[in-house]
Amino acid sequence: MNEGAYKAADKAEDTKEKAKDYAEDTMDNAKEKARHAKEKVKEYGEDTKEKAEGFKETVKGKAEELGEKTKETVKGAWESTKNAAQTVTEAVVGPEEDAEKARADMNKGVEDHRKKKAEKDQKEDDFITFN
Repeated sequence: MNEGAYKAADKAEDTKEKAKDYAEDTMDNAKEKARHAKEKVKEYGEDTKEKAEGFKETVKGKAEELGEKTKETVKGAWESTKNAAQTVTEAVVGPEEDAEKARADMNKGVEDHRKKKAEKDQKEDDFITFN
């Protein structure tokens, strides 16, 4: 074989090696980028999950707090109303027999009013948003 053919064969072998090295580098680079993207997606997922759990806890806490306040308000209003009804009954009705019947009627009226108020408050609470 002549010298030109050897040079061409050497050059072809060098080019083949360079192409192989370039392909390996490209593949390694692609794998690294894929690993990096996978890590970012995992981090984003964890962050999103943490934020969702934090939001859930905040909403739950606000709802429980609102429920407790409502319960306390209704209980206080009920006690005040009962006491006022007792005082009015005793002042208006007089004797104990009549007072018990009047008290029962008054308590039923107060209970009906409380139920209507609770329904109205519940409808208003349904429109509350939490920040």
